[in-house]
Amino acid sequence: MSYERCPSLRFRGLAGRFYLSLLILCLTDPHAGSQDITAIKKKAANGDATAQYALGIDYSEGQGVQQDDKQAVFWWRKAAEQGNARAQENLGVAYAHEVGVSRDFAQAALWFRRAADQGDADAQNQLGFLYLIGWGVPQSYKDALFWLDLAGSGKLENLRREDLDKERADAASHLTQGVLSETEQRVRKWRESHHLKIIP
Repeated sequence: MSYERCPSLRFRGLAGRFYLSLLILCLTDPHAGSQDITAIKKKAANGDATAQYALGIDYSEGQGVQQDDKQAVFWWRKAAEQGNARAQENLGVAYAHEVGVSRDFAQAALWFRRAADQGDADAQNQLGFLYLIGWGVPQSYKDALFWLDLAGSGKLENLRREDLDKERADAASHLTQGVLSETEQRVRKWRESHHLKIIP
């Protein structure tokens, strides 16, 4: 599949998965549904990153508040700046899909990278895809494969394994055996340094 010929189709699919993941996160987040919105707002205003993330979800979905993408991004940014990986990934998706902010693939890559560095498999996948097609980062099959391989060893919530495998195969098809071996070693070292179980 040529991503250059149909980039909007690719991101339309990601946007759908993003919104589905937000619904799932709302249903599984400890703050969603267990506290009234006033308590979440108070915690968020007092700097609680988890509450800030949850409030961003509430604004994104219109749960207990008027739906407002700009407020969602505002609260995700607050949480993301404190290191909340889920908020960082959501902020990256917001920039990639022009949700509450202007589309900016460089910003999307920055936030995906921050979450990816914490082991967030969905962010690793998103970052790998950006490297694959060169949006917001220099196009690099080697870096694409690195992040996609890391994503493949994690728990993906927003992507079918078959889609990831296709992207990995696409990136790998452009690399020599030597570069593939180097990338495999880089993935292994990253996992070891991040104390993640190595999947053969």
